[in-house]
Amino acid sequence: MAEPTQDDLIGGAGRVEQHKCLNSGCNTIVRFPRYNNLRYLMRSKVGRCGEFANLFALFVRAVGLRGRYVWNAEDHVWNEYWSPGLNRWVHMDSCENARDQHLLYDVGWGKKQSYILAFSVEGAQDVSRGYIKDFDAALSRRNQISEEALQKLLEDVTRNRRAGLSATRLQELEREDAGEKRFLDGYKEDDLDLPARQTGTEEWIKARGEDGSSAFVSLSII
Repeated sequence: MAEPTQDDLIGGAGRVEQHKCLNSGCNTIVRFPRYNNLRYLMRSKVGRCGEFANLFALFVRAVGLRGRYVWNAEDHVWNEYWSPGLNRWVHMDSCENARDQHLLYDVGWGKKQSYILAFSVEGAQDVSRGYIKDFDAALSRRNQISEEALQKLLEDVTRNRRAGLSATRLQELEREDAGEKRFLDGYKEDDLDLPARQTGTEEWIKARGEDGSSAFVSLSII
């Protein structure tokens, strides 16, 4: 880790990684500020899944769609957008070039997940059931907070985010919430062709347990 400069801090990079090339005769040092300011991100054009998701959320909203930022406790983030045609939230991972593949991480990567939370300007939702094939088996990994306390926290965030909205808009969002619950509780997906992680070196993917080796279906890295 490296100390952030004043310019890094202005760009929202309180954390800066410093990478050194270990090849013989190289020794090049590259700084990697983890910018959160979107203006800085569009200038640097450097990032991993966090930077991809931050920018993609901007792009989704810029074309007039509603978007969400999805956080996974096992160190990955992605996006969702509201599809008026499908009348539901749709998974989008710009880092992996994936769309509407909710079981990509569980089945394709073989990632044992616990908490998956979605955040939008209109609130926060626990969407874990839609991304974990066997949710009951994941309950033992969800040990950071009680299910009741988590639900209350998310409801509080949602209530605060929706304060001041019209009664008509609130009713629309409540119908969406009910529809989403039905979708997540009954979600089924054809998971036979879901790949292991595509981005990163083979060593790095394997070290993170995202090579599909523990997945339900054995898949090779493309």
